[in-house]
Amino acid sequence: MDRVRITRKYWLIASLAVLLPGLGHWLIGKRDKAIFIASSFLFHITLAYTLLHMVVIEQPLSIAYIIIIVPYHYFYAIFNSLQTAHYKYHYPSVWMLWMSSVLLILASALWVPFDMMYPFKQLVIKLYPIALLVSIACYLLLHPSHIKNGKLYIARVSAALILLNIVVLLILKQIAPIQWSNWIYVLPIIVMIELIVLFLYRLRKLVHSGYSTDLRGLCTAIVFVISSYVVVEYSDYPSQLLESFHAPVIDQVVLDDANGFRYELPPIKVPIDELTSFQLRHLNGHVRVQAGDVQELTIIPVLYVNSPDEQPALDVRAQTSVDVKFNDEQGITIETVMPRYSLNQYPRLNMTVIVPRSARFVKDVSVRVEHGAAVVQDFVASGAIKVESNRAAIHMRNLIGSVNAETKHGSIYMKDIMGNVSAQSKKGDITIIHPTREVAVTALSGDVYVKLNRLNGDMSLTATVGNMQVKLPNGSNYNLHAKVAFGNIVKGSLDEEQIKELSIRNGTGKYEIELYASDYILLQGEIPSIH
Repeated sequence: MDRVRITRKYWLIASLAVLLPGLGHWLIGKRDKAIFIASSFLFHITLAYTLLHMVVIEQPLSIAYIIIIVPYHYFYAIFNSLQTAHYKYHYPSVWMLWMSSVLLILASALWVPFDMMYPFKQLVIKLYPIALLVSIACYLLLHPSHIKNGKLYIARVSAALILLNIVVLLILKQIAPIQWSNWIYVLPIIVMIELIVLFLYRLRKLVHSGYSTDLRGLCTAIVFVISSYVVVEYSDYPSQLLESFHAPVIDQVVLDDANGFRYELPPIKVPIDELTSFQLRHLNGHVRVQAGDVQELTIIPVLYVNSPDEQPALDVRAQTSVDVKFNDEQGITIETVMPRYSLNQYPRLNMTVIVPRSARFVKDVSVRVEHGAAVVQDFVASGAIKVESNRAAIHMRNLIGSVNAETKHGSIYMKDIMGNVSAQSKKGDITIIHPTREVAVTALSGDVYVKLNRLNGDMSLTATVGNMQVKLPNGSNYNLHAKVAFGNIVKGSLDEEQIKELSIRNGTGKYEIELYASDYILLQGEIPSIH
């Protein structure tokens, strides 16, 4: 009879663990561990949901880790709850409760469907791989011996250090392409550190119970090393796979094109003496912002409504407006108001914003277009000029200041930028003509083309899935490091020798140039001979 009751209890524990990881631990009295497992599981499910419903996959490595961690919650919840069902429970762990609170707060914040939370979601997704690896490494370092027999784990410290080594590589990846093969020489150093730590721990704790190989730690380190290497080196494959399964949020609504009924709305003119900052936020339509020969800030809107009947189009026109707001420091903010009609459909509003040339000297410029191309030119900024577009191209030229451009689906074109340049495109080509300072370019899926008249700053160019062409000026001083994953590095013409990795120095080597592409890199200009 007792055996039947025990069997039923085990079945109940396993069933609750399958229903929600953590419920099995709650049943056997391990409440702190139950809350932590459930909180971690809910956080990862929420994070996965957020990734699948963002406009693009922000971090393929986050997806790879989630694919590993989510099933692990079920395996651990089931087997650990059954394994520890007969253990005597002692006292709750405070750090588990604190970590549970943090995970629940993050999950709640990710669940909030507000656009204002988008930068926060991007930050969480970006930092998740590093936070996960650091957490696992800390757990391994804080548990150096077996709970049952007190034996010291062999290779546990090495597993933790390997995970921390991946963290260093992921941080360096944001600066330059990772040379994975060079980091294999760190393994002997890690083993030496392992031996020293074991000796000191055994000497201090007076442990004489022997050793036990840490198979779990080693397997964990191997799994994360392999997954990190595959995703970082071949990120196009998981991106394409995941893109085929998720539906972008912006596609859940219908956004009109330049068809249907066309209305030229009355121009908006705003008198301004000077302008310290400029911000523009727009949902659907092309935007052009430039300095011109006008006396007042002028906004020229053109509305398109794809409606079969004109009366609904007239109603949309009556409800469409452009709001212009000033702040206390002579800054201006332009926001468009467009009604939703025909269930879930929005009109298209193309705008041209002309700023007087006397007011083009500003501190900051910020333009964000959710669906539509953006053109920004003829500005002088003491701070930053930032342009964002979700699903269209970005064109920037004749700008003075630190320039940043980001687009999710579209190309980026820049010309005659006097200042540092930063550009990122998830799907699209990036072209930079005649930059004058530092250049940092990342194209996840697209080609990169950079042409320089002179070199006055460091360059970091990455074409994760694409080709690259770089034309360097004569008489420049630089150290150049280039690498390709599948193709070749070509100097001058396709007839010359083709290699996969090179490091060359020209002149005094004042500036650093880092190049990485998946296919080929074509170098033009005055390039030292490649041997």
